[in-house]
Amino acid sequence: MNSGARPSVLSGVLLVDKPAGISSAEVTNRLKRKFKFDRIGHGGTLDPFATGLLVVLIGEATKIARFLLEGEKEYEATAALGSETDTGDHTGEVVNRCEVPILSREEWQSFAKGWTGLIRQTPPAYSAIKIKGRPLYDYARK
Repeated sequence: MNSGARPSVLSGVLLVDKPAGISSAEVTNRLKRKFKFDRIGHGGTLDPFATGLLVVLIGEATKIARFLLEGEKEYEATAALGSETDTGDHTGEVVNRCEVPILSREEWQSFAKGWTGLIRQTPPAYSAIKIKGRPLYDYARK
């Protein structure tokens, strides 16, 4: 085998720091093309605007995807308070504005308790959740 040859079967987990502006699927597509992986997937979709850890699974490691999707997740967000957009993200048109009251640290901490722990979410129309194989944001933007 020459030094430039790739093993016939490569398996493993690759941790990718996904930048904003690219979908999770596009990250895996680019890796597949560049390295000619036979099987590749990821352990959970990040919104195209999101940055963060994308767990990429290669070869036999794709079999553990379902376990990663069931696992606990932690999110960190930066938010602009006092405005609402039609898309629920920074790309939309502002449809509502309100004053944000000055709150004490204790009031903020009390408010934040409602956003910690086990939370059941309803994904917004502009989300990466797939319906009929396409992300909701594709349908919503049309």
